[in-house]
Amino acid sequence: MARVTWNSDEWKKEMMRDPSRDHFIGYTDLHLFIGETDLICGAYTPITNFFGFCFAALLTLDPLHFSVKSLHFDTNDAYPNCVSGEGFQCCFSLNTSTDEMTIRYVSAASSNAASITTKGQDFIQGILDSYQRFHKEFIDFYPDMKDIDTVRWLQRDAQLIEEWYRERYHIPKNQRER
Repeated sequence: MARVTWNSDEWKKEMMRDPSRDHFIGYTDLHLFIGETDLICGAYTPITNFFGFCFAALLTLDPLHFSVKSLHFDTNDAYPNCVSGEGFQCCFSLNTSTDEMTIRYVSAASSNAASITTKGQDFIQGILDSYQRFHKEFIDFYPDMKDIDTVRWLQRDAQLIEEWYRERYHIPKNQRER
């Protein structure tokens, strides 16, 4: 399963230094794991941008089954299925018949491009779970900022991905796991 990790103290310190930067909340060293493999190796990037761009890239994987055609956060037009930041790039492709997801990635820690394969459902569930963990942590730390545009847009995008995820994998609303 995928999981995104970050240094909570680091992004909170960053926000305390300049809380007015509500358009990219919390620069931090991010890690994107598939199993034990870290694809982005602690890339220093805004955590909200990372999740927003992940959601936008996921939108491109199953265009026939998405009720919306765009999210607030947008991807690079040349590489719509990719997420990139300082020192990393991950490109997603999903075989919708087998649910096999391939992620091609490169990071500053390794100049060689590599790829890894996982189940699409596990990857998407891991991204959504990681985002929800971040969202809760953010709101607990900054309850007065829950209504800023970036947080509202990101939450809306996450809800749209979650709806698609539930529909695609036939998961009841009160359950996320298979």
